Amino acid sequence: MRQLRHVWFIAAKDLKIFATDRLALFFFILFPFIFVLIFNFMLAGVGSEDERLSLHLVTQEQPGSLSFQVIGSLETAD
Repeated sequence: MRQLRHVWFIAAKDLKIFATDRLALFFFILFPFIFVLIFNFMLAGVGSEDERLSLHLVTQEQPGSLSFQVIGSLETAD
């Protein structure tokens, strides 16, 4: 139990040091947004058109069985 207290004291000390560094806090908050924007602009042209997924299902059961009913409920007209 004593070792766990030491771990918490070290973590609290490091967190205080991190919280007092304004530049570190600025980049800690800013970089995730920058990465989202960069990947958004990089991938904006890729896959922008509507490409529907074509899924083929095969069953060995007789027509009208449960698997055909499940497959029929998955099919869409568009």
